[in-house]
Amino acid sequence: GFWLEQGMPASTAERLARELLARNSRFANLTLLATQLQRLGRVIPGRVQDLVAGDLGVLDAGPAVIAAHYVTLVQLFQGRLDVAELAVRAPRLLYCDDLAGRYEAVMRKLVALHPSHSRDEVQALLAEHPSLICRVHDYYLHVRSLDELPMEVQNMVIYTGQGLQQLHQMHHDGISPRFL
Repeated sequence: GFWLEQGMPASTAERLARELLARNSRFANLTLLATQLQRLGRVIPGRVQDLVAGDLGVLDAGPAVIAAHYVTLVQLFQGRLDVAELAVRAPRLLYCDDLAGRYEAVMRKLVALHPSHSRDEVQALLAEHPSLICRVHDYYLHVRSLDELPMEVQNMVIYTGQGLQQLHQMHHDGISPRFL
């Protein structure tokens, strides 16, 4: 009932209720849940339900952590995009450890792997696919070439921004992306 009253689709409401109970979360208590959603709504108005639907970890993080990470995201992306929308696509960015350090490590890795070797291109890639910040940091900082990444990630890298154009130019110039 609670999630439905908040306007969530029935399938999402049911999933969230089950997950909160399965986690033995303190937010299975509807009073605590309502209070936390209200507190989080002051930090990111209008998007809290989307954030929670994407990742229940947002509830545990609390408003201070989320606000600090939100400001960090604005700084990292230099105010060039809607950070609330970016956070909805990758809610973990609002509470992961060392967000700025993660971002910079992933930026260095992807600039080295990206066909353009451009920070601007990689920033556009991360803006379009923000989940790569945690995903690449957690699993792929060790890779030495683009083809060591999962195909899904390779496609994100190549088909975002100028990646495909750069790859075509490398092929034309006889350079193999394997050796980047």
